[in-house]
Amino acid sequence: MKKAVLDHIAELRRRIITIIVSIALLSVVGIYFSGWFIRILTDNLTTNIDVKFIATTPFEFIATQVKLGVFIGIVLTIPIFLYHIARFVRPALKKKERRALYIALPASIVLFTLGFAFAYWIFLKVALVFLGNLALRYGVDNYWSIGSFVTTVFLSCAIIGLVFNMPVAAFILSRIGILRKELLARKRRYVYVLIAIVAAVITPTPDAVTMLLVAVPMAILYEVSMLLVRK
Repeated sequence: MKKAVLDHIAELRRRIITIIVSIALLSVVGIYFSGWFIRILTDNLTTNIDVKFIATTPFEFIATQVKLGVFIGIVLTIPIFLYHIARFVRPALKKKERRALYIALPASIVLFTLGFAFAYWIFLKVALVFLGNLALRYGVDNYWSIGSFVTTVFLSCAIIGLVFNMPVAAFILSRIGILRKELLARKRRYVYVLIAIVAAVITPTPDAVTMLLVAVPMAILYEVSMLLVRK
């Protein structure tokens, strides 16, 4: 018994080290290409905005490159992380739970990618244009910190990518007997209120346009979650 526990701990340690090393290596690659990525972000997301990017300290740009590189490394490591987690917990799962896991893992990657793309290509483009033009309308010039801009972009993409995994979470909880469709249906009105609150919190400003861009997909994902949950 004790040997088995020690073996599991040793295996977990090996997998954690592999994940950390993967993040480190991919972060180095991300840092190397970070300048190119920053140029893409500033050119692509501010096409219709009169804005000038500034570095408020001598070290801000290089700190932004490092931060962006680490973020890229973490995002690229997600499939590796999910693989090692799945391999570690697989022996403890029943056959039907393993099938659910094999469905959920690739689905989570696909949904995260879709959420990330939605945030980048739709949500941020609309939100940034609205915010930039709003400032100009009141006579305020747009001078944005490059560090704050990059952080806002990638945090928004990551958070919305995670939100898009709502159906996967519901599917897993359903398969292990924690979540039932009746509960989701009964709590629907409260969930919609929560969605509105979350949309207001994660959007740069709680205006109707950007809130709807987040709230509507979340509501759709909730309804899809209900379809995936067993009765």
